[in-house]
Amino acid sequence: MVSKPKEVTVSPEKNQGGSNLSDDLPNWLVFSLILVAIITIFILGLYFSQFNGPWGSQDRFAQFGDFIGGTLNPILGFATVGLLVWSIRIQLKELKETREELKATKNETARSADALLAQVRLASQDFKLREITRAINEQVQRYDELISNTIINSNQYVSCLRSLSPHTLSLKELLNGIWHDHPLNSEQLIRFQTVSQSDYIDKSSEVPWEDCVSIVIIIGALSIEYEHYSSSIGDDKLSIVSLINFQNNYRRSKKLKFFINDENLDSVIDLASKYINIKP
Repeated sequence: MVSKPKEVTVSPEKNQGGSNLSDDLPNWLVFSLILVAIITIFILGLYFSQFNGPWGSQDRFAQFGDFIGGTLNPILGFATVGLLVWSIRIQLKELKETREELKATKNETARSADALLAQVRLASQDFKLREITRAINEQVQRYDELISNTIINSNQYVSCLRSLSPHTLSLKELLNGIWHDHPLNSEQLIRFQTVSQSDYIDKSSEVPWEDCVSIVIIIGALSIEYEHYSSSIGDDKLSIVSLINFQNNYRRSKKLKFFINDENLDSVIDLASKYINIKP
């Protein structure tokens, strides 16, 4: 038993290959062509009904040609002009659509170029931020190693500890106010401050204060550069990384400032304070 095939309905939108004449030609042109065909048939019918003589005479064919030429040529000429006008309108429409497509393509190409340029700029800025972060981390590591490995043994500093034993103190412990896990009291810190400031002025200290100051200055400059690039790819708010960089460098500078007087430290502290919105 053969089943009845299903009927397939083709929507006008999908029937692109089988469009009829009315879909391709304007209504006025279709009407004109039909009118021309009707007039042509009418004229031929009129001729044969009125002048139905023999066919073999050359004069008859000449007369027939003159009749057709005199009556149908103007009509066919009008139809030709109509087709020409329609053809020109179609070409102008296609030219307009082509221009619009070219304009859209040009705009899309421009947007693609802008997006690519933005990606390249973003990648370049991201690489720069990573390089600055690496440089900051190197300086922080250098600073931590410097204060951790510096052991203060001079008599002037040892005398500040008095009866405490053993009489050794690292620069890191001094800056943090801690001696062998015990906090230094205010009297001891004041004595250390007096000795440090005196030695720093006389340039006779064995403590590498100048190296510490140089490092915090470098970290401060790198933090500003990081914030500059970070703000150029985001909003105007201070980034979390920049905030941490400025806060940590602010603390380092304040600890150093307690023991030595250096104008460069004042500049670092003022600048960091401005970024993290605190009073120095």
